[in-house]
Amino acid sequence: MRKLYFLLFILAVNYSVQAQKGAVKGVAFDTLSKNPVADATITILQKKDSSLVSFGMTDGSGRFTIDALPVGEYRLLITHVAYHNST
Repeated sequence: MRKLYFLLFILAVNYSVQAQKGAVKGVAFDTLSKNPVADATITILQKKDSSLVSFGMTDGSGRFTIDALPVGEYRLLITHVAYHNST
């Protein structure tokens, strides 16, 4: 019986930790040609001070997913060597 309670405790802790995480999913595309942008860098920054939270890359179809983000407000920066940044 003790093992069952321990397993339930572990599952409950795991669930509560996962409940406090979020994800960002999307597709990066060229605004003129509407074509997806492969191999772009996706950077997640804190909104308040622009500190790095997480990063990733788009796949061949421009899709990306950044998982396990704490709940909060962020800036999303998408960069690629073939494109210039604009603000």
